[in-house]
Amino acid sequence: MNMKYPSIVFLLFLVGCGAIDPKTQPTYFSGTIVNPTSDFITLHREEELIDTAFLDQYGRFSLRLESLDEGLYHFDHPPEYNYVYLQKGDSIHIRINTVSFDESLVFSGRGSELNNFILEMFLTNERESYSIEKNYVLDPEPFHQLIETIRADKLSMLSDLQKEVTLSERAVSMVAANIDYNLYVHKEKYPFFHENSPKVKDFPQEFFDYRKNIERNNRDLSHFRPYFQFMKFHLGNMAYEACNEQCGEIPAPEKPLHFNLHKLNIIDSLVEDRLLKDQLMRQLALQYWVKSQDSEARITQFHQVFSPYLKENRYASELNEVYQSILSLQPNRQVLPLPVVNHQGDLTNLQKLASDRKVVLYFWSSKYEGMLFRIQQKVAELQKKWPEYQFIGISPDQDAAQWSATIQEYDMQPELQYRSIHPEDLQNRLIWDNAFKSVVLENGKIVNGFANLQTSFQKQ
Repeated sequence: MNMKYPSIVFLLFLVGCGAIDPKTQPTYFSGTIVNPTSDFITLHREEELIDTAFLDQYGRFSLRLESLDEGLYHFDHPPEYNYVYLQKGDSIHIRINTVSFDESLVFSGRGSELNNFILEMFLTNERESYSIEKNYVLDPEPFHQLIETIRADKLSMLSDLQKEVTLSERAVSMVAANIDYNLYVHKEKYPFFHENSPKVKDFPQEFFDYRKNIERNNRDLSHFRPYFQFMKFHLGNMAYEACNEQCGEIPAPEKPLHFNLHKLNIIDSLVEDRLLKDQLMRQLALQYWVKSQDSEARITQFHQVFSPYLKENRYASELNEVYQSILSLQPNRQVLPLPVVNHQGDLTNLQKLASDRKVVLYFWSSKYEGMLFRIQQKVAELQKKWPEYQFIGISPDQDAAQWSATIQEYDMQPELQYRSIHPEDLQNRLIWDNAFKSVVLENGKIVNGFANLQTSFQKQ
């Protein structure tokens, strides 16, 4: 927003004998993005796209919102995002340098005080999280006191803010929840990370007192990271506690499936808000299918139990696709014939690439140069240790010239580099979920569909 003539701007908000109530005015959300990574910014409420603004040549954007419900929104500038709390009549300007997205973010204008406070809480939480985790070695009582002391200090800061700025009840509730859930998640983690941790029933009574007051169906916070992270750990703990009380000793191979079925039941029984339930079930299924690397039989069993819940789940289509992709990556399955092109522009597919040899597929993008350097270092190391395998790089880059330039810049072997025709398939069908993801193939068949360049190639 241009504030060159603040007195004139102020006068525009005055009529007759008094000032216009800001709550009757449009809401403005504008900003400047330094070193933009895309040419637009989007504003969302939960999963709903509210509006899109394109950046001008100076990285500036502006949105005018005529109708707006008070609450927490998030703005996305791919691949980054952050939050903004908006009320009717706010006029908020942001400034961001994408080189350090969260740390450089600053709010100004009407409504900025609350948002700068929320941002400072977020950055403080990130900084102190490591030091809190180091204190998991404490016994339950002193750890409880540590958390309560930090909480009291932050609530005192919120009280000071309320003395300076008029905040709605809804805003105060959201900020207090941010403080609470960022700290309570450490109490939920503590029993699993504390060495020789006592059973939950043996903890001091006050340790878990907060559970009596938590909201398991807070729609306003369903998309807020601290709340969602807390709910994941909290419901996981409840599933673990229920299993300990009811099930006795579970054979190790059965534990991932057994535990996740418990958690599925806990989510279904305790979470009523439809959006939050859908999100938690989605996270549970993805975490189990992708991370557990369980047997095909148990993966299928989970899907059979999970299927009735999918009928009403807004992520049903995505989850069914992921399930099919997981099955296609099981050992001895033929690798999918996803089309790729080589450095000369010739079309082929993954089946042909691995039809008569041992291959490791790894993935990279020229958009993430820092990570690319680490990936190539690791690949060079593994090529020496595992000469019987060809390490073939697959990229989602659609700009052929940029892709070729990156291959030359990083001194890759061009004959071992391919570019995906359908990058979304690379992501979804091969479950490219982390930078070091790889797929091990022999004669066109899957050996390990969930290999990792850093951990899966250790010489015996």
